Amino acid sequence: GNGRGTGGVGTGKGSTPRKALQAALRNAKRDMLSIKLYENRTIFHDLTGYHNNCKVLLRAAPAGMGIRAGKVVVSICDVLGIRDCVSKVFGRQNKYSQVLATFKSFENHRSIDEIGRARGKTLLDVNEIMREKRVAMR
Repeated sequence: GNGRGTGGVGTGKGSTPRKALQAALRNAKRDMLSIKLYENRTIFHDLTGYHNNCKVLLRAAPAGMGIRAGKVVVSICDVLGIRDCVSKVFGRQNKYSQVLATFKSFENHRSIDEIGRARGKTLLDVNEIMREKRVAMR
């Protein structure tokens, strides 16, 4: 990942560890996914991903809370640039299943713009409106 919302996962086989690593990197680059981050720190909405019997639930968190998750999900969030997130893993605790379930959850991620376009609505920045109201009240 690049730390700004882009990352990938891949596996590979080879006659030597070096060839296996090269195959895994090639597969990860081929299957890269990109997500938009809310305020460049967290996800827009709750996400759920499944692989085998593993279910990963990711939830957005307020600024400064950090990443509350297991080691596997923390490392994935770090690679993607997510700084505030809460996670829970249900079912199988296998690391491979957790990684794939986490990336499958990110496949369902949509930004506010995408959700608004799907509903035929426009986006208003509520933070800007609230700041204007506070200034007007003073």
